Amino acid sequence: METVECETFLTVASVAGFLNVSKPTVIALIRQGELPAVRVGKVFRIATYGVDEYLVRAGIDLDVIKGSRLPTTASAAPSGSLKAQSAEHEPTPGCM
Repeated sequence: METVECETFLTVASVAGFLNVSKPTVIALIRQGELPAVRVGKVFRIATYGVDEYLVRAGIDLDVIKGSRLPTTASAAPSGSLKAQSAEHEPTPGCM
């Protein structure tokens, strides 16, 4: 039997907050093919690995981000990676 690894998907708003950009900027990155996402109905969902890949392609060292303290403002996510933040959400059904 194959092991299925489950991925957590993020909203456009949560990715925008983490990157400290606007929601239209995130949507533009998706439409340009820079940020992989899936469309669910009328909304986009971005896999956490897609954000990590985007940052690596931009030359960002993910180990530095995961250990850094990001500013806590209304438009910035709390410290830590998106993967760690998404772990706080409920798991996808069937992914335990």
